[in-house]
Amino acid sequence: MTDDRCRQLGSPGISRRVPVLVMRGVMSRLLGRRTRSFWLVWRDLSRRKLLSFLLAIVAIVSLCPGASAGMRVHALLIGNNAPFPDDEPGVERQPLRYADDDAAAMFEFLRESGVSAQLLTLMDAQSQRTFPALAAVARVPTKAHVVAAVDRLIRQAASDQAAGHEVSVIIFYSGHGAIAYEGEPALALLDAGLKRDFLYDEVLARIPASFVHLLVDACHAEAVVRPRDDGRVVSVTSQQARDLLIRTTLDRFPNVGAILASTTGARAHEWDEIGHGIFTHELLSALRGAADVNRDHRLEYSEVAAFMYAANRGIVDPAARLDVVARPPVAHRRAPILELNPPANGELAWLTGVKGNNGRMRVLSTDGRTLVSINGADDYFSDLLLPRHAKVTIDDERKEATFVAVAQERVPFDGLEFVQRHTRSRSLEEDLRRGLFASRFGPGYYSGFVDRSPEFIAVSLAPIADANIADLGEHSEYSKAAGDYALIAGAAGSNAIAHNVGYALGGLLTLRPTGGNGPFAHVEVLWVAEGGANEWTPTGSVGWAFGGRHGLLTGWGSISIGGGTIEQRFETSSSDVTPPGAEPRFERARSPVVVGAPGLGAAVDVADSFSLWAEAQLRVRGYRKLDEGVAIAVDPAAWLGIGLTL
Repeated sequence: MTDDRCRQLGSPGISRRVPVLVMRGVMSRLLGRRTRSFWLVWRDLSRRKLLSFLLAIVAIVSLCPGASAGMRVHALLIGNNAPFPDDEPGVERQPLRYADDDAAAMFEFLRESGVSAQLLTLMDAQSQRTFPALAAVARVPTKAHVVAAVDRLIRQAASDQAAGHEVSVIIFYSGHGAIAYEGEPALALLDAGLKRDFLYDEVLARIPASFVHLLVDACHAEAVVRPRDDGRVVSVTSQQARDLLIRTTLDRFPNVGAILASTTGARAHEWDEIGHGIFTHELLSALRGAADVNRDHRLEYSEVAAFMYAANRGIVDPAARLDVVARPPVAHRRAPILELNPPANGELAWLTGVKGNNGRMRVLSTDGRTLVSINGADDYFSDLLLPRHAKVTIDDERKEATFVAVAQERVPFDGLEFVQRHTRSRSLEEDLRRGLFASRFGPGYYSGFVDRSPEFIAVSLAPIADANIADLGEHSEYSKAAGDYALIAGAAGSNAIAHNVGYALGGLLTLRPTGGNGPFAHVEVLWVAEGGANEWTPTGSVGWAFGGRHGLLTGWGSISIGGGTIEQRFETSSSDVTPPGAEPRFERARSPVVVGAPGLGAAVDVADSFSLWAEAQLRVRGYRKLDEGVAIAVDPAAWLGIGLTL
């Protein structure tokens, strides 16, 4: 059986030699020998096997959201401190102070979260000191720049859809609003008013997106807390605001959802201590994960609205009470506003297992900005997406701790080292006086809120309700992030190198990122015995996976490179007749092997710390053929295993 040896593989002919001649020097050095020729060997890859392999890849891609086309998110953030130009006679609106900070903070968070974003704002001196990197990328919020930004959104969305992606668009505005600017409801730009007809006909009707999310923080029909105008009381009820700015819009555009600030006949305000409008601060707190009541890292309308309602419920002054008006897209009421899946090379990290039995808690940036405010109930747990360096303060107990992490690292809340603080912050005193975040938010409050709000569909709370909340640890399926790893043991299979033997099977041990994105290591041993020939192939490799999580599913594409050995043991053939009773003679062939493999895979969580993993690969193996040089074999491979989250 001499054709079973490493040195007995046939040549594919001149037409297949041309591409691999380019690799000759590299492969020769890797395998320790110069050669005269290369062979690209497509052994045992009949049309039927190739078709089966491709169908398996298609099945994996179609079943796994993380490895499929996926959702692309684009955002347009507009902030304008200036009042309307050429306002109606008798109306004098004062410039705002923090609309530019609102848009800049939202832009910074979304961009770091992996969202393609555009920023239109004119930043004042203080805002440029707060966000020094954004002054160069921000454009002035004029009508012409809004039109150009919308055109770019349309091109991006159309391109993504043509590539097979779903598209979600976030439009955020902070600034002045008017019931009747030049006879129409409008939002103020630097040189014009962004009127309702423009929003309907030139923006919402033209963007080819699966979902559009309108987030508006403006005065009059929408409000925040510190006089933004001239201190007048505006007689606009919550129901009128809903009719004017929500109902008519969403009836015409079922793919559009909205969350807007409104006041019940109150004045519009800003909050000096945090440098934001209250609406924007609450919204950013929610989107960083504080509203994620079931910890699936999907921020749905019902969760964000319930969180913001709870934050304002304790305000007793009617002139400062913020009434959040929210309605999800009627085409899909559980469509997420944002899924928290930051890029591996980003600047964000996770603070996981944040407990709600600590009273009011805030997270501050290193420059003193308040990033998140929470007042969680006893059954509240959340994971917060934060800058890599921040400070966590528990104000009711006057404690604080420093949050330090690398990108996408998971830092457990229970692992923070708190120290006593002897004074209570001035912003907390103002917070307590106004009643902001006085109501405790958690699964119980959320359930009651959704029960009273027929426009929302509740998220599933079963995983948290069924768990021992006190012991809900860092291996929960709802706290897995891209920094987690799973140790996977399983079975693998591929073609053998030798011609006349079949598929080689064996075992593997691999370390993979549970978030589907990051480096990994893989070790396996394949073995086959058939017709007097044995072949062993132990290999090890390292690589990178590109993918993400979607609920309980993880999907990825990968590329890896590694090496090992091929060892063959075969019974020699001879023209002489072997004497009866004589022991058969065996020879051995051994070669180093270099392995490169692109692949596609999927994983599904089946228990708290366990998951099922599978991957299909197309392996390119280069090895020495003893007396004949170096060959390259291209074969399909697959593996299946059970993973334990570390």
